[in-house]
Amino acid sequence: MDKYCLTKADLNNLIDFCVMGQSFYDDEVLEFQARLQASQYWETELICLTYFLSHILENRQTHEIDISPIMQRLKALPEEIWISYQEFNHEFINYLFRSLRQEGLTLDENLVDIQVRLNEYKY
Repeated sequence: MDKYCLTKADLNNLIDFCVMGQSFYDDEVLEFQARLQASQYWETELICLTYFLSHILENRQTHEIDISPIMQRLKALPEEIWISYQEFNHEFINYLFRSLRQEGLTLDENLVDIQVRLNEYKY
């Protein structure tokens, strides 16, 4: 059993592929497609940080894209693939950064790193 924390790029790919029905072409995206396929066979758990998801949806909404169908589709995904949504608010993020932040990493990289450590039970 593997766990993989989705980056913002991965989440965009997930939405493009699973919600919008777009295809994958470049090597980086093909690597994500392999992870997505593993989650369809319940071999890899995809972890979606709702903090990243909110940024992506907000960005799409500013480009006048209706996010309601995207949200409905994302809500139904756990019935088809092994995906979990990690919810936390700004207070939890502040706590993590006060006690666990690694200098030199971006906010996104820190969040992914923290989630990986949590998956490995390294508190």
